[in-house]
Amino acid sequence: HLLVDNALGLYIVADGMGGHLAGEIASQTATQTAASVIRQSLSEIDRVRAGEVKPETLTRLCEGAVEKASRDVYKLASTDPRYSGMGCTLTLLLTVGGVGIVAHVGDTRVYLLRGEELHQLSQDHTIAAELMRAGTLAPEDAASSPYAHVLSRAVGLHEAVQVDTLALDVVPGDRFLLCSDGCSN
Repeated sequence: HLLVDNALGLYIVADGMGGHLAGEIASQTATQTAASVIRQSLSEIDRVRAGEVKPETLTRLCEGAVEKASRDVYKLASTDPRYSGMGCTLTLLLTVGGVGIVAHVGDTRVYLLRGEELHQLSQDHTIAAELMRAGTLAPEDAASSPYAHVLSRAVGLHEAVQVDTLALDVVPGDRFLLCSDGCSN
């Protein structure tokens, strides 16, 4: 699922897992929930934009939005056997003035193109990526590993999920790319 809200500066990509129907429902639910949480906080976002509140507030907001999305997907999966084990990846970007906040779970990615340099801002949450970061799998072997696409973290598999967050300055000319593993691979 994809959400683009230019007026708010909110961008989300979510990639479902657990079978086609279940994955579609997981990614749709997660996207809608996360967007709803952020949209309910417009007054707080406006206060950050006006300089009345520190941008760290946005980091907590985005992290909470993804955590709520995980709870909602988990609860839905728990109530219907057809959706058992469903989940999704979710990468969210919220831009407010000169600040960008990334909240991320899974192997969907966010990149920043600044000038002529492309930077990957998110880390994949796959078993192969975790082994590579731990130093037990060589980077050149990660792509061909049987664990290259096995998620170590996903939205909705458990009621709680650990969310990676990143706050960064956004400067004129910055471009962001949010994409699923289908694009990044």
